[in-house]
Amino acid sequence: MPEEETKLKMKMSYLNIPIMFKYNVYNRLFVEAGPQIGFLLSSKITADYQDEDVIFEDGFTLDDKEFKNNIDFSIGVGASYYFTKNIFVGVRYNIGVSNVYKKGTDIIDDDGTYGTSRNGLLLVSVGYKF
Repeated sequence: MPEEETKLKMKMSYLNIPIMFKYNVYNRLFVEAGPQIGFLLSSKITADYQDEDVIFEDGFTLDDKEFKNNIDFSIGVGASYYFTKNIFVGVRYNIGVSNVYKKGTDIIDDDGTYGTSRNGLLLVSVGYKF
């Protein structure tokens, strides 16, 4: 009998507050880096597949915020380029430094050991500076 796969979709919403330090490296090219703090607003898991061994039905949504840390810390690094005095494009990657799950929550890696889960975020922006 083939093993059935259960697919889960996790959606977390944060209010993020970055403090970025920007440096003009050349002409209109800038690099930036700095810390970011995020506040968890909601966290939900949805089952995309039904399996008799899974406790929830197909499409069931579980609010799992109680298992997550309410505050998330990360470090942002990026660059931006100004085409004109006001119009720019930018890219930034935020590297998570804090564990998403609360201490004592069972997160198991593929090799059977307990692990951690950190957020990562890639941002691409186009903007107008007033």
